[in-house]
Amino acid sequence: MDVVDTWSLKELRSRLSAEPYGPLRMRLQAVVLAKEGQTAPAIAHLLGVGRRTVQHWVRWYNQEGLARLAGRKAPGTAPPLTPEAREKFLARIEAGPQPHDPICSLRGIEARHILQAEFGVVRSLSTTLRILQEARFAKLMPRPQHPEADPVAQEAFKKKSCPPA
Repeated sequence: MDVVDTWSLKELRSRLSAEPYGPLRMRLQAVVLAKEGQTAPAIAHLLGVGRRTVQHWVRWYNQEGLARLAGRKAPGTAPPLTPEAREKFLARIEAGPQPHDPICSLRGIEARHILQAEFGVVRSLSTTLRILQEARFAKLMPRPQHPEADPVAQEAFKKKSCPPA
């Protein structure tokens, strides 16, 4: 395989040794092996990928250099919220229910309503839950405390219904 001499073999090896494990490291390793004179099938066997994949990686390097080996942004629809709006939404969810909310705890369906009412973004419940999951919000939370709960009555109930062992 022919590799363009943009970088020397020594420079590529030093870059490879500094690269953490991941897709870029594997692609860079394929380029280094190709520059050393290995064939595409041999490189593919060593790296556990297909021959055509190795050929694509070397072609990417030849045409656009190391920047192309790092990958490109995947195509697709834009995220439902801008980064600023996402942060505001997550802060709103973190703050919990507001006095004007008719609930005592926020679940996914309420988060979806907040997303629609306050941010003007209409998304499905699954998309709303995915946003919350990416932000590391837990699915399971302790039961909310009712605003009119009486702690003294609760303790009396526990003592009366659960005798000591």
